[in-house]
Amino acid sequence: MKLILCILYLFIYSSLSHSTEITFSLSDTWQQGKNSSDNNKVHYELLSDPVAYTIGLKDWDSGILGKYRSKYVKKFSLNYTAQYSIANTEYKGVPATGYFKSKFTKQLYEVFISRSLNNKFKIFLGYGFQRQKDYNKGRVTTTGAVGTTHEWHKYWYHPMGLLWTINPKWTLKSQYNHWHKGESHENDGVHYEYGYAWGLDFNISKKVSEKFSVFSFYKYWDIDDSDVLSGSWFTMHESEEIGAGISYKF
Repeated sequence: MKLILCILYLFIYSSLSHSTEITFSLSDTWQQGKNSSDNNKVHYELLSDPVAYTIGLKDWDSGILGKYRSKYVKKFSLNYTAQYSIANTEYKGVPATGYFKSKFTKQLYEVFISRSLNNKFKIFLGYGFQRQKDYNKGRVTTTGAVGTTHEWHKYWYHPMGLLWTINPKWTLKSQYNHWHKGESHENDGVHYEYGYAWGLDFNISKKVSEKFSVFSFYKYWDIDDSDVLSGSWFTMHESEEIGAGISYKF
């Protein structure tokens, strides 16, 4: 409900500038955890089965304020991205854990201020939040083990980078995600915090018409071990996402 209200608010408010885009994409996702206490051996792998489905809203153009910006801030824009993803997954753990099928949902929100350097380049800096839920409770593995918890992973970070209008049809967004903080917790109350991570995000789009565009993207995260509680922790992990989609501008 919060996500729906947020999307409706952004749509109504920012559509005044006629630069809001609704997006839909398919992506292949992969996540791998490694055990730093055992020579970084692979602890688990999580794969989309077969793809993740994502719907979202974005405005990387004139921004939320649109044409109502005063002449003093004409070179600045307030932009955003909002996405919701869902996917069936395959989880492959260490031999004792085995293999099982599950699913995850993911929310992503980014707000950033961009500044035009010229007709082709914009730089931007902002604040982002990402939340993923893994539905593992009750899943029976190939070894007979039963998952007892759902897991939530939350990241707070600062997106920064460059928007490049290559020509009237092609646009490239390159982004580095500077870590702020992160945490994971389970429905049984266990809570862990992450100390350091970093990420990359690339998106290239081609305008097909005044309303429609196609795009492809690549996302990457590298996250260190969480803190240790009672001899237990969330292992370091890497994640990648590569996909393609379409967008429609209102």
